[in-house]
Formats: sequence, C-alpha cells, structure tokens
Amino acid sequence: MSMSREDRPSAVPATAQQDGDVLARWGWTEPAVWTERMLTALEEGVKGGKWFRLIDKVYAERNLLAGYGAVAANRGAPGVDHVTVEAFADDLEANVAKLVSALRDGLYQPQAIRRVYIPKPGSSEQRPLGIPTVRDRVVQAAVRHVVEPIFEKEFAAYCAAAECIGVNSGTSALHLALLAAGVGPGDDCTPRASQRQVEWPGTFPRAGPST
Repeated sequence: MSMSREDRPSAVPATAQQDGDVLARWGWTEPAVWTERMLTALEEGVKGGKWFRLIDKVYAERNLLAGYGAVAANRGAPGVDHVTVEAFADDLEANVAKLVSALRDGLYQPQAIRRVYIPKPGSSEQRPLGIPTVRDRVVQAAVRHVVEPIFEKEFAAYCAAAECIGVNSGTSALHLALLAAGVGPGDDCTPRASQRQVEWPGTFPRAGPST
C-alpha cells in the first residue's frame, strides 16, 4: 500500500501561513519523499527558486516501493510485457532494485504502451486507452510523488477560480489552473496539437493514490 499521509486537504495557498504544523498542511504528500525540512523549504521557497537533485529522490528505494503501493491499490491491467501487478510483487525487491539502478545510471527506458479499446459511455463507439507496464507505472508514481507538491504550490494561486467555474473544492491546484485556462479533459491539449503547451494531468483525486 502507498505510504501517503492523510487524505489530501484543500490546496495550500501560494503564500502558506507559517503557524501550525507544516506536516499537517501537506498531509497528502508522500513521506518517503517529503520530509518536514523539505516541506518547510517548499513553503518558504528554495534558494534561487529552483530545486536540485530531485532525480535521486525519484529513484530512492522507499519512494519506488511507495510507488508500487499506489499502483497495486489501483489494480490495473498489465502492459505489453503481460506482467501483472501480482507478478511484479512476487519479486518486488529485485524489480525495485533494477529500477533504482536503471534510473540512477540513466539507463531507464519506458516500454511501449499497450493499446486497448473500451466502451464509450452513452455511445456504441469505443475509445482507445493506453496501458503502461507495471514497472513504468511504478516509476510514474514515484515521479509524481516528487513533483506534484512543487506544481501544487506553483498553481495554488488559481484555486480561487474554483468558485467561478463551479469546481469541487477537492480539485487540485494544477487541475484548476488548466480549467481556468479553458483546458478540459476532453481537449486535445498536447504540445503538438495546441498552443496551450500543456499536458492534461488527469483528475488528480484528493483521496487515494493514482498513477
């Protein structure tokens, strides 16, 4: 299971209050990555406005194990290598060690996406769905554990848009920023297809892990 803290509260303001417990304010972050010291730096701002050496936090064994917990909780289908979540867990220590080595040495290469078609709600048509391999979903979860709080802080200023666009208060700040810019989940907003130059990140639910 994921090592995440409590279910995520409403987004933290761009200028967070300094009173109270920083761990409570950022209770939804992954503790395998975000220590109290890092969260304090996130709120107060890092020197030069840039984070350094984030990749070593991505390939940290604890973070990859937490990433696997998030993937396992979602019970997704296998990718092109036909390795199920359960099969990956059968040799979890060795599989995570391989990922640590590949990411640390710059040798990690994601595998192809398995394309399947699923029914389109309210229609007789089908829509395509891409399924990454379990190993790649573990890495994706580990990356998200590291970068999502940084983007959440950056985009928190857009949270005020929730009232005017009728979005649930549990929606993440990054999600709200895209909605405020007029980008919705049905839009083709990849860099190749849109001048908006953004990738739609999904729904970013507040409670529970996601990949």
